[in-house]
Amino acid sequence: MPGALPQKSDDYICTQIPLPPFEDAVGYITKFKPIVNASVHHIILSGCPEWMEGTEAAKPGPCTSQCRSTILYAWAHNGAPLVLPKGSAVEMGRLTKTKSLTMEVHYMRKETEPDYATIELTYTYTPTPYHAGILLMFNSEGSIPPHTQHFATNISCRLETPAPIYVIGVRTHAHALGRAVVGYYKHPGEREFHLLARGNPQWPQTFYRPSQLSASSDYVELNNGDLLLARCVYDSTNRSRTTEMGSTNDDEMCNLYLMYIMDLILLRQPLSPLSSSSISSRMLSRDNSQRRAVACPSHRSGTPPRYMHASDRKSAGTERVEQQR
Repeated sequence: MPGALPQKSDDYICTQIPLPPFEDAVGYITKFKPIVNASVHHIILSGCPEWMEGTEAAKPGPCTSQCRSTILYAWAHNGAPLVLPKGSAVEMGRLTKTKSLTMEVHYMRKETEPDYATIELTYTYTPTPYHAGILLMFNSEGSIPPHTQHFATNISCRLETPAPIYVIGVRTHAHALGRAVVGYYKHPGEREFHLLARGNPQWPQTFYRPSQLSASSDYVELNNGDLLLARCVYDSTNRSRTTEMGSTNDDEMCNLYLMYIMDLILLRQPLSPLSSSSISSRMLSRDNSQRRAVACPSHRSGTPPRYMHASDRKSAGTERVEQQR
C-alpha cells in the first residue's frame, strides 16, 4: 500500500499494483507474506485482468474498482504467511488472467501517519504442475438478534469447475460474535453431507489444513456439481442491539475461504500439502488465459442440509469450537 492514510474507523482503501517482472513471462507465486501494523483488520489481494503499465502502484483510494473479482490471498487477525504446497502456485502476468493486482486494506482506526501495508510475494518463472486458487463462500445478508446465545446462518452453493479440485487449506472469518464456522460437502447422488471443516473465527485467521479443522483428510476432493454448505454460529448474549451483516467491525460477517489445487487427479500423484515432499516434475499443458474459472455462487439457506449426519447436524447448530489449534 503506497502510503495510505485512513481518515476514519473501518476505512477501506484500495490500490492497483502493476506486475512489470511478468510482462513477457508467467510468474508462479509460491508464498504470500503479510507485513502489517496493528491497525490493519484484514487484507484481500485480488487478481485484475487489466494490464497496468509502469512500476508504481496506483494512488490509494476508495475501493470502487470492479477489477478485484478473483481473490488470490486473504489475511486477517494475526494470520501467518501462506506457503503453497510444493509444486503448486498462483499464476500471474500479462499472458494470464491475472495481469495486475488489487489490494484492499481494511483499517480499524484513523491514522496520522501514512501506512505501507505489504504482501511480499515469493515467485519463480519455472512452471508448476498444480494450479492454486481460492473459493469464497459468504453471506452478505441477515440480522443477528440481541441477547441470543446461539444464532446460525447458512450458505449453500453448487460447485462449477472444469476439473476436480482438492481443498488443501481452509480459513474462516467472522467478527466479535462469531463462535464457529462449519463447512460440508455432498457429491451428486449421495444422501449424506461430509464434514469439510469446523473452525473458530476467533483463532488466528490463517489457512489451516482441513485435518486441523476436524476433516478426515488433508486434501478433500471436490467435483463439478458438488453441493457445498457453510454454517456460521454467533453468540450475542452480551449485545443489546441487532447486528447486521456488513463491512465494519460493528457488523458481522460469515466467510469460508477454501484454498484448492487443481490437476492432482490428472497426474495421479499424491501430494503432501504444506510439506516438502517431492512430486513429479512433469508439467501439464494448459492455456492460462482461457481456463474456465472455478466458481460456487453462494446463496442463503435457511435450513440445515436435509441429509446431514445427525451428529453433524447437532454440531453445526450448537457446537462452539473452543480448543486452540
